[in-house]
Amino acid sequence: MLAGLPQGGASAQDQGRPAAKPCYLDGLKDAVDCYRFDLPLHHAGPGAETVSVFAAVLPARSARPQPDPLVILAGGPGQAASELAPLVDRIFDAVRDSRDIVLIDQRGTGRSTPLQCDLETDVNSLSALTDAVRACRAGFDLDVAAFTQENAVQDFRAVLDRLGYGSVNLWGGSYGTRVISHYVKRFPDHVRAFIADSIAPPDRKLFRFAPKAAGRAMDRLLADCAAFEPCRDRYPDLGDRLDRLMDRAAAGELAFSGPDPMTRDVDTQPLPLFLVANGLRGALYQMEGTATLPYVIARAAEGDLTPLAGLFSEGRVLPHQPLYFGATLSVLCGDELDRITAEEARAAGRDSFTRGSFYEFWAAACAGWDYTPFSRLPADQAEPLESDLPALLLSGDLDPITPPDMGAHLLGGLENGAHKVVPGTGHIASTVPCVGDAIVRFLAEPDARAAFDGGDDDSPDCAGTRARLKPFLGPNGRTVPAPEPPEASDKAVLIGMEARP
Repeated sequence: MLAGLPQGGASAQDQGRPAAKPCYLDGLKDAVDCYRFDLPLHHAGPGAETVSVFAAVLPARSARPQPDPLVILAGGPGQAASELAPLVDRIFDAVRDSRDIVLIDQRGTGRSTPLQCDLETDVNSLSALTDAVRACRAGFDLDVAAFTQENAVQDFRAVLDRLGYGSVNLWGGSYGTRVISHYVKRFPDHVRAFIADSIAPPDRKLFRFAPKAAGRAMDRLLADCAAFEPCRDRYPDLGDRLDRLMDRAAAGELAFSGPDPMTRDVDTQPLPLFLVANGLRGALYQMEGTATLPYVIARAAEGDLTPLAGLFSEGRVLPHQPLYFGATLSVLCGDELDRITAEEARAAGRDSFTRGSFYEFWAAACAGWDYTPFSRLPADQAEPLESDLPALLLSGDLDPITPPDMGAHLLGGLENGAHKVVPGTGHIASTVPCVGDAIVRFLAEPDARAAFDGGDDDSPDCAGTRARLKPFLGPNGRTVPAPEPPEASDKAVLIGMEARP
């Protein structure tokens, strides 16, 4: 334990923590301890400009809590940690028996100087996207190029210092795993252990791996449909139907005419490639959405675009997760876009149903946003992570953006890490109940190889009988019984644990 850290029953308040202001977070019935800090807009050579950073502490129930809290690093980029409070409370409730849980809204999100762009109006072309982003950018009288991962990591450490925490435990999901890598590089002596869920290694280029990952997830879905007789009979040649659908989208031949599936307003909307590809890709994030895709693809190929339009009717740009879009842009445009050329990005999408649309979407958005080129980033930000800290890595086998090979790659630099692949699961495996139980055990005793030992790992969700949700065979969902689960002898095939030798 580092010298000077609060011990056992010595509260961080005794170490000079500022007074909390009780407040409520959406989805939680009880008040939590809330704080606001004015921090430098630029941590390197700070000037007079500041940003306001919000933090909430869900206090431990113990009278003598452990000194090292669990800090939640949200994904996106562009998600606010405080808005994950209901999910955190459900997954990590047992953690609060002995530890505080700390939610810090990354700068640009939630209650930390939010950079919100309302793009829920129809953005049906890349040029319209650029114009909408440019109009949003004009509404912020500050340097949005300061809303980078480097400054965010410095914010997190500054907030934790002021709260009196020395060493901490980190949980990050998706983009939050990149923040973990960055934080561990900057402050290795201030980390006890970390859990990285749905892993984006810092040395893997987003615009190179994202189309391939989405293509892998879609190919798995198509293969599973072909192997499941009711799906195969209901949707024959589904892969060919998808190809024809994407060809028509790329040719500008798709337009949805009729009542909006959510609002019932009658309208006609073009459905360009980037919109169709992102709608399908977004549905792959959650297994409930994936179950609808055979029906959606088949109906669209037959000319009925209503189910397809339903995938993104509530938010035509980013349907799969709530984001503070300005914060997303500052990170992706400043930290990521220039890591790859347009030609490389389009080549990466050649074998994916998304084609080149993922890069083209973000390039068009970034054209309307001020950003700092990748060449100005800290030299080590995009280098592999090497650490001897205890590290539990989690991957969903069906993840459409951070598949298991990403976790295997990150594991290569972690001396005391282990990697768990959870079957039948998409993005963010921690939501599987027994995985949350394993995280609690890991935090109590940070041995990643043993985290999944000693619990009820014979439960259906964790021991290999967990499987993909069966596809909808009609507008009202499943019309035939699901097949029997696999025999126990299949468990070792369906879920595996990797560990460095």
